[in-house]
Amino acid sequence: MGKNRKKRLHVLYFLVPCLLLFVLFTSATYLVVRNRVKNQYETFENSSENLARSYKATIENSSEAYRMFKEILGQKMRAAAESVLFYNGVTDEENLKVLGEKLQLDAIYLYNPEGTLVSSMDGQFVGWSPSPGHPVERYQKSGDYYLEENIRQDTESKLHYKYVYIRRADGYFYQLGVLAESINGFMAQFESQALLDQIYDEHKPYLVLLLDRDETVQASSEGSYIGKKYGELSLQMNTETVYRTGRTEIQGIPVFLTVTPVAAEEEQGLLLLAWDLRGMDLEVEKIIFIGVLIFIVIFLIVTGTLYYAFKKSKKLYEIAYYEERTGLPNEQFFREYVNKEIHNHRLQGKDFILLHLENLAILGHTYGYEYGELLLKEVSERIRTQMGTDQELFFLDGEYLGIFCETLSQEGNRGFLRNLQNLFSQDFSTGDERDRLQVRIGVVPDIGQFRSSAALLKAAAIAARKNTQHDVESIPYFDEKMEEHAERERSILRNLRLLLEEKDLKSDIFFLHFQPKISLETERIMGFEALARFRIPVYGMIPPLEFIEIAERNHLIYDLGLLILKKACGFLKELDQAGKKGLTVAVNISVLQLLRKEFTSHVEEVLKEYETDPEMLEFEITESILSDNFDLINLKLRQIRKKGIKVSMDDFGTGFSSLARLRELSIDAVKLDRHFISRIKENEKPSYISIDIISMAHRVGLMVVAEGVETEEQLEFLKKHQCDYAQGYYISMPLEKEKALEMLAKERPGNGFRELSS
Repeated sequence: MGKNRKKRLHVLYFLVPCLLLFVLFTSATYLVVRNRVKNQYETFENSSENLARSYKATIENSSEAYRMFKEILGQKMRAAAESVLFYNGVTDEENLKVLGEKLQLDAIYLYNPEGTLVSSMDGQFVGWSPSPGHPVERYQKSGDYYLEENIRQDTESKLHYKYVYIRRADGYFYQLGVLAESINGFMAQFESQALLDQIYDEHKPYLVLLLDRDETVQASSEGSYIGKKYGELSLQMNTETVYRTGRTEIQGIPVFLTVTPVAAEEEQGLLLLAWDLRGMDLEVEKIIFIGVLIFIVIFLIVTGTLYYAFKKSKKLYEIAYYEERTGLPNEQFFREYVNKEIHNHRLQGKDFILLHLENLAILGHTYGYEYGELLLKEVSERIRTQMGTDQELFFLDGEYLGIFCETLSQEGNRGFLRNLQNLFSQDFSTGDERDRLQVRIGVVPDIGQFRSSAALLKAAAIAARKNTQHDVESIPYFDEKMEEHAERERSILRNLRLLLEEKDLKSDIFFLHFQPKISLETERIMGFEALARFRIPVYGMIPPLEFIEIAERNHLIYDLGLLILKKACGFLKELDQAGKKGLTVAVNISVLQLLRKEFTSHVEEVLKEYETDPEMLEFEITESILSDNFDLINLKLRQIRKKGIKVSMDDFGTGFSSLARLRELSIDAVKLDRHFISRIKENEKPSYISIDIISMAHRVGLMVVAEGVETEEQLEFLKKHQCDYAQGYYISMPLEKEKALEMLAKERPGNGFRELSS
């Protein structure tokens, strides 16, 4: 391949490609149109059959639905009865009425132990006593705690109710009722005609018929058909397609007919759904017309372009294979050249050097396109002056240049690389402006091992990304470990993006563990710290520091933080449902989250969505985020605390020194870093630092949490010196949600964490 390569045009060179294009476009158009038409029919067929199966299942399961409804109603009334019993001090009419409305009950009656009605939610029948054998009298004498009746007519109001009874400890008992008409109204939706009407209203088929085993119409979208025999209907349907799924005609109108057997305890027969195909037939004609039109337009455009390209082949070749501004072979040239050399096994003993001009695009945007063009020309000219006759320079992209070097070893090319590095340590001048280009250099040695140009470029890019020191000794040479690390990072990033795009709170690849925090005064669990866990295929569990750093570097940490917050609030909701109110959950917050202006409003939305008490939520920040933007961050912390959310400083004492400004910080607690805890020993100097931090934090009104407690000696030391809370492996390792709830369920007054974790 060379720059001066020429191509001679011949009429066959034009006609043969045109003929091939014609065959290709004709075949493609035919396949596309056929598939579109096929998809249209399949859509009708699948939609109709799915609806038919859905309706069939609804009819066949209606009896089960009724049974389940009765069971759920019984459970609801049992729960309502228990709730009424909980409010045993509510006896007057007004409060009974409020309670009845809250529990969605139509009647509440309170009887004394002798069976006399003493109060009701509507004030009626007070003083009434049941006659012998009356259901109320039977329950009064039974001594049962709870009783549920079937629907019956009330002897006094003459209305039909479903009643339940529940007895208080003092002998008084309640009679709770729901009107039967409410129940019957709910069950009306299970009737065949109602379900059929719903299908018709939602999906608008041409005709729906439900036939019983005698071919009598039980339900229909056409009301006049109900009760008639199928043979009596003037449908004028093709005789050969009656009772058969597929295309047919009804009264001269093309339809798609679906026939589905229905079998239930009370209803058996056939369900017929017919869809009007007139609109679809028009759509098919439209598809064919558009397909032919597109074929003609594309074929004319392509053949015209091909004809013009052949006339201008020399210019096209230069445009295709050379970068106009520098005259360098471009990426297309590079790829074809490398793939050809690989095929001919001529890359052994060669190295490839990739130069990434990091700030070239920024300078171009700052000073204009023409400035960037001149700068690129000067860069390429300077590099050419350093190159030998056995080296070749390529322009690969807007910010990348590549160099092939013959027979260079890692030691042998140090001089050339040093010259390149020195070249970029000098200013580049274009007109009145002088700028310095930042370059990352990566080297791929002995490229004969690669099987494609794409693999070579990928390896070179991986090596260049590792070049952060900008000196010759630190220029990275590609090896397999680099590729493994890059592939691992790409896999983690890909799975993070998929996770955040799907926003699946039930995902089994991303979840939280919860490490208990105990009060050192009572040794009882007072809350948990939520710790993110990420598990992906191939690599398994990913360390938090690794995936958090990747999320921050790729601007995903904000959405990931919101996902963690939602999962933590979901755990708080489960704690409330388990009767464990008052426990806090701490969530780590990064500076990238905190500085987003919408962060506070998003937090409020999550709290509202999960009905979370803000006082049960705690945000943990690290000391390091205070090194910059102290005032802005402190303002954000004040806004968060005003909403009731607690704030604690994690890893206190290891990062940015905030002792002098601790009084200014809007926080509630500090977490003593595990570095200090691990060095705790009685009467030794490192332990005094922990004592001083605890004392100093208490003086400014802050609570102190010790993290990383791993021995009984450390725990006793912290208790002795009035540390408030502690967490660590001695207390409990981070637990899965179910294990954390199980641990709380075992906690009783008097048994501390030692008994729970034993």
